[in-house]
Amino acid sequence: IESISLQDGKFRYPERSLHFGELQISEPQLTVWLNEDGGISVMDLVPETAGAEEDTGRTEPGPESLPWRLGIGDIALDGGQLSLTDRSVQPNADIRLTQLRARVSGVNNEAGVVMPLALSGSLTDGGKYAFDGSFSVLPGFAMSGKATTMDIPLAVAQPYAQQFAHVEIISGVLNSKLDIDLPEGQALSIGGSIQIPGLEVRDTLDQERLLGWDMLDIDRFDFDENSLRISQLGLEQPYSRFVIKEDMSTNVAGI
Repeated sequence: IESISLQDGKFRYPERSLHFGELQISEPQLTVWLNEDGGISVMDLVPETAGAEEDTGRTEPGPESLPWRLGIGDIALDGGQLSLTDRSVQPNADIRLTQLRARVSGVNNEAGVVMPLALSGSLTDGGKYAFDGSFSVLPGFAMSGKATTMDIPLAVAQPYAQQFAHVEIISGVLNSKLDIDLPEGQALSIGGSIQIPGLEVRDTLDQERLLGWDMLDIDRFDFDENSLRISQLGLEQPYSRFVIKEDMSTNVAGI
């Protein structure tokens, strides 16, 4: 971390309140990986806590029994870098997020508080992403907002694609405008538009072109846990190679 600035602090007792006006974090860097067993590296730093012992005694309510009220007016992060590695696949999947900027307003530990969030950044492999919306964490997590991706290379998914098929993603990028809604205790729903220009996929067994197009355009889709609805799908210059061999097997079956 290059610098941290915490401003306009207010402490009140016996009201048990602590509030800061603004927290600014400049150029933070964080490395996180997913272990082979699915565990997240940073969670290893959190100590295990024993269950609280049962307290059968009765105490009179007083200031000490009141929960602390904690809050920060604005949290601003600028110039962040996040390195993500998935060690559960071979070869490992690596993604590095750079130029990370984030701003959260009205942060506190009261139930039902909705906090606005603005997030943006880039990938070292190319492309940009952004999110503008809000979220809450108490009593349960909920989130809604608009997300966009611009020229995100599909090749970042190559370590996952090759787990299922002998293919290599040569080119293609993801452009999208999405509406994301995750109500508390309910399933995620996503809607919006997607464009994937310049897709090129190669068969790594025969080392030949397998699939491609100049443009895939989904002008509107809606997805939830029960359905996927697409209003219109457009393809420009699609290409697919399908070969029936002498033994009646196909190139696709071998992939």
